[in-house]
Amino acid sequence: MSFTITITGKDRPELFRELLRSLRQNDLDGWRVVIAIDGDRAHDFSEIAGNELDGLDYQLTANPTVLGIKLNPFQLLSRVFSEGSILNLYLEEDFLVSPDVTRLALWYHRNHRLKWACLNLVSGACGSSGYLSNPSYPDLLFESNTFNSLGFVTRSAEWFGVFKPAWMGSVDPPGTSSKYAVWRTHWGWDWSIYGLIADGQLVSLQPAFARVTHAASTIGTNAKPDFQQKAFGNMEINRDTGQVYRVVDTAELPHPLRSHLNLHEENTARLLSLERLAKRL
Repeated sequence: MSFTITITGKDRPELFRELLRSLRQNDLDGWRVVIAIDGDRAHDFSEIAGNELDGLDYQLTANPTVLGIKLNPFQLLSRVFSEGSILNLYLEEDFLVSPDVTRLALWYHRNHRLKWACLNLVSGACGSSGYLSNPSYPDLLFESNTFNSLGFVTRSAEWFGVFKPAWMGSVDPPGTSSKYAVWRTHWGWDWSIYGLIADGQLVSLQPAFARVTHAASTIGTNAKPDFQQKAFGNMEINRDTGQVYRVVDTAELPHPLRSHLNLHEENTARLLSLERLAKRL
């Protein structure tokens, strides 16, 4: 096994079908799709996968117990990387993806820099509804000290060295006096990764034009109706497959992109400041 796509799901097989149809628009040659399903609708997911992924290399596992939104993807990612994956594209059942996500993922793999923890499929930070998706810049990527869980690509080195050690730390430490002291471990696995990247030693690579969106017909665990509309209502994602990708220094970004990124970086800095302040209390 070399290149993998992991997908987790639970209650929304109808959205899973749409995700797979968007994924099928990609070049999947050389990729293995590995799916782990919670809950009692695994048969529905299995039937859909059989129809939509016919002829492709895929595996679907029904978890014997409900693992949840933290443990299910953790165990799935741990499995594929332990079995030899060198690069993985992380997806969830209620995403829709662009037709060049696998092409972009392979470009990321070939051009990887040491400080890149991952490639996000949309630019923005955990907890924010201000995702960036500007169709005027479909080829442009930049480094950011933010992270979000709306699809990401990472290599085995960064899984074992960054993601895996932080992922299951997302619990409430005993004796904490302020939620701000533990935002990176209190609010979920994605915030744990965000916290590591926010510290500034690593970055996520992010596209100016989104390669993923969150399906709106059903609301997820953390995406409530008002947030869903603010974050993803009418958001365009890339539909082209012929881009030549380039990384632009943040200081040289066009102003509409630079100002958007600056806002996310400023909010990240405020979170870090609150954390440091709370730890002194």
